[in-house]
Amino acid sequence: MITLNTQFVRIKSLIWTQSEGEVVIMDISTGKYYGLNLVSSDIFLRCANQITVRDLINALMESYTVERSACEKETLDILNVFLKKGIIEITPSL
Repeated sequence: MITLNTQFVRIKSLIWTQSEGEVVIMDISTGKYYGLNLVSSDIFLRCANQITVRDLINALMESYTVERSACEKETLDILNVFLKKGIIEITPSL
């Protein structure tokens, strides 16, 4: 389960492209495509390097006008979907 202290990174082997702010991902190991909306795309792009959920949320709070509790819930929901679909992986804490 992902918590605010979980550290993660996006899977490097994914093929992806960005068009008009939205990301489309292809997982070549499964042949599945994923289309992300603007916010999910932003989260995906911010996961290029290891980051904690807390640091990601802090960065998102600087970019969006949203209540922290809503940002935390929605970010955790998106990250759990990303984890389930193999878009991110949990990494050991430094």
